Amino acid sequence: MVTATSIKLTWLAIPEHKEFRGHSWRVETDPTGARTKRSFVQGNAGCVPGTAARTQGHAAIVADSCFQQLLRQELLKGREYAVEQQTSGGLILATTGTSYEVGPVDYTWAPLSGLWRAFSYTSAVDETAWEGGSTPSTKRTEYFYNFGCSWGGSLEAYGRLNCVKEFERGYPFRGMDWRVISEGPVEQPNRR
Repeated sequence: MVTATSIKLTWLAIPEHKEFRGHSWRVETDPTGARTKRSFVQGNAGCVPGTAARTQGHAAIVADSCFQQLLRQELLKGREYAVEQQTSGGLILATTGTSYEVGPVDYTWAPLSGLWRAFSYTSAVDETAWEGGSTPSTKRTEYFYNFGCSWGGSLEAYGRLNCVKEFERGYPFRGMDWRVISEGPVEQPNRR
């Protein structure tokens, strides 16, 4: 059992406050003054696991809801989750929102080290364009790493992207519920 006195964070592979996680956002400005703002996951959960989770060992901490949120954010750190394109006058032209999922976690031989392995992947991309007006046009692309092409299904054993679905303007694409762009192994987006 882990005691309160043994928790000094010395067992972490990267000591607390010693890792630069990049900037949470950056703005790119082209020669015309048009701007693109990109936002990135920083790996923080906005909470601290409870005292019981921190002092009662591995089983208690992995069951803690705050730890689960922290773990998910940690495994997604550095990934771009939002892009906003603006004119030089500040008018929004387009936005892109990317959603991610984290598969089962392997805590490795040293579960307290922070060196965990998991398959994290792009689950959906929402692209919205304001085509010169105030009414947006949205395209949603969903990525499935299972053979059923469904949310909540178990992941394919090798992390292979098996299905991609596209939706236009929030409505079924060409009168169907969804359109399968590709089935079977396809090129994977945003893979590290």
